Amino acid sequence: MDKNSSMYKTILLAVVCSVAGACLAAVNAVTKPIITDNALAAVKTTLNQFYPDGTFSDVTSKYVTKDTDLVDGVYEAEGKGYIFTLHNTGYSSSGFKFAIAFNNDGTIEGYMALEQQETSGKGSLAFDQDYADEVKKLTSLDAMPLISGATITTSAVGAAVKQAETIFNSIANISGEPASQASASAEASSGATTNSGATSSASASSGAKTSDTLGTGDYASAKASCTATSSGAFACRATGFDGADVTATILVKDGAITSIKDLTGKDNGDGMGDAWYSDASVFNGATLDSSIDAMSGATFTSKAVKGMAAAALKAAAQQ
Repeated sequence: MDKNSSMYKTILLAVVCSVAGACLAAVNAVTKPIITDNALAAVKTTLNQFYPDGTFSDVTSKYVTKDTDLVDGVYEAEGKGYIFTLHNTGYSSSGFKFAIAFNNDGTIEGYMALEQQETSGKGSLAFDQDYADEVKKLTSLDAMPLISGATITTSAVGAAVKQAETIFNSIANISGEPASQASASAEASSGATTNSGATSSASASSGAKTSDTLGTGDYASAKASCTATSSGAFACRATGFDGADVTATILVKDGAITSIKDLTGKDNGDGMGDAWYSDASVFNGATLDSSIDAMSGATFTSKAVKGMAAAALKAAAQQ
């Protein structure tokens, strides 16, 4: 065959391409496991934070799609659960990265920041230990708590986690869609959070109910005090959100609260704690042995009102 013919050149090019392709495939077969192992080794320190000495597999390519673009990595901890590395952009334009781990039963094993430059005391609260502890009480069907004052950052965290939950629930055959996030309350910058079931009533959202009674609860931070104005009537004062004064007149008869009147506070009108000011009838009939649910997202106002109720009941017991 004439070496200058187009046929010869076409066949030669095809042979060269075939040989090159075979060589690349061979090189890829050798290097791909090494690259995968190196990538896994790079995150193993993070994975071990959740499951020390676990056996891990990188299953990212198996589960991440264009619909889960906030998920950077998915790692299986053999016999234990799955760890997700995630990213999003919160208040800081530089964005953040974090990891969350789900046990095989759907409970959350842990949550931690990997990289973040959110505003200290605001967005940074989304990566503090207090917030991480709240997250560990959730499951793969729950929304991430929001922090008022860090709404942008915690909403971004929640959006990424929802993608991870969708993947995990599919893997673990857990039915149900992850809950949508609730709006944040105003009581927040110091760490008060609201979860997916937050309501404007005195009852707490699902999973946020208190187990203490008015007689045993720790309301020291509210600095509640009551002064008797007449038999069974007490003028009470406490500290609410951001140091705001909360006051009320509490009536007690036979060891039980009959009503809370004129409940007001300087933080009234700021947000979700307002529901306490509009209706505190949940305390009617309450004694020191009663357990009153805190209002999710209104931690400080809840402590203030409960602290005053406890103080009034204790003062009445001394009359």
